[in-house]
Amino acid sequence: MIRLNAASSQKILDDLFKTRNTIKFIPDVLKNMDRQQARVFLDTYLRADGFEGCKITTTDIDILNGLQQIAVDAEYGFTVMTREPTIGKKMLYVLRLVDHQGTSIMEIKKVDYSGIIWCPNTDNETVVARRNGKVFITGNTPFFNITMDLEVPSTLKDHPVIIGGEYQSETYAEYQAEMNIINEAFAEVMMEGDATGRVFTFPIPTYNITKDFDWDNPNLDKLWVMTGKFGTPYFSNFVNSDMSPDDTRSMC
Repeated sequence: MIRLNAASSQKILDDLFKTRNTIKFIPDVLKNMDRQQARVFLDTYLRADGFEGCKITTTDIDILNGLQQIAVDAEYGFTVMTREPTIGKKMLYVLRLVDHQGTSIMEIKKVDYSGIIWCPNTDNETVVARRNGKVFITGNTPFFNITMDLEVPSTLKDHPVIIGGEYQSETYAEYQAEMNIINEAFAEVMMEGDATGRVFTFPIPTYNITKDFDWDNPNLDKLWVMTGKFGTPYFSNFVNSDMSPDDTRSMC
């Protein structure tokens, strides 16, 4: 059995979490947990020092901010309320954790606004913001437009494939079956949509339509279903054009 007094306990905490003497704060190691670890931490915190099964109270704004960060990592929603203290003079902050799969917009209304409208950009197209104690995560899928070939283009069909930087004996023309699999898989993913079933706004696939286009090709069935469901693709019309599909590519 190991027994620790206050001094030895404090030393262990200092060594483990780099604590700041007697100042309360959320250690950085707890702010870098993955989703599962963050959930275990908050669920344990609630059982030890929470109330009503989903609420945590603190008088320290830094503790509140740290707990909100962990809640975001745990993929919990939350609200923050304030209460007047019954004992002492410090304001009470009540963090309420919410485990919902989605949320709803309760009201949409026009407002008169003459201030600055910000359009933040991030490397991964995701923006995490906080307003009135609530965190919301927004953003967009990366903006790009690509041409999806349904058949091996003439510029590649007679060329040997390259695997691991080495030329192979097979040519790209021999991989039509694999192209069909990729195109069908792409259509399936786009038809599925995001986590709530909404359309992926990007990428925008472009398909080339030529005079010899095989409209009855069964390998294109999922492409038509995707088009009918979301209207996702662009179609480039080369039927009455002097250009060839090999002359252009969509690469926004």
